[in-house]
Amino acid sequence: MTIEASEALFAKARASLAPIENVEVVRGDSREVLRRIVPALPAPAVFWLDAHWSGGETYGAGDECPVLEELGIVLGAPVEHAVLIDDARLFLAPPPLPHRAEQWPDIGALLEGVLRAGPGRQVVVIEDVVAIVPARARDLLVRWAQERTTAEARANAATRLVRSARLVAEALRVIVGA
Repeated sequence: MTIEASEALFAKARASLAPIENVEVVRGDSREVLRRIVPALPAPAVFWLDAHWSGGETYGAGDECPVLEELGIVLGAPVEHAVLIDDARLFLAPPPLPHRAEQWPDIGALLEGVLRAGPGRQVVVIEDVVAIVPARARDLLVRWAQERTTAEARANAATRLVRSARLVAEALRVIVGA
């Protein structure tokens, strides 16, 4: 299932996903649809949360990021689901303009939402995605993430150091006011 609040994106998704029989395209507010479907799920599912506003014809200019409510609905279910939240960078630092930063939770607020749902979940930020899994999937997620970060570290070691040094220098200039 995919949920689209924007009429234009709903029409595009319906057309592009029509050949896939086991995907349903639903138009509506993600929170309302999740409140309706999540309690009825009999088995664990994986949720890809990407309902935040990204400009253009996407939905939510006045309500940019409903992820905390979505997360509460999914993680509050009696069945333990996995959640993937796209665009992790937008929670690790304030989102770029023209976004209204006050409408976006930071990573701390996301983690508080996970903790409110109960103990035992594993949270990893990797490949611009926040991955949240129940305890039973912890080892699988950690192993996969460690393989990805090891491969990335080997491939990008030299360039990352230079880029990090430049970012630190820039941040210090801003902080010190130089």
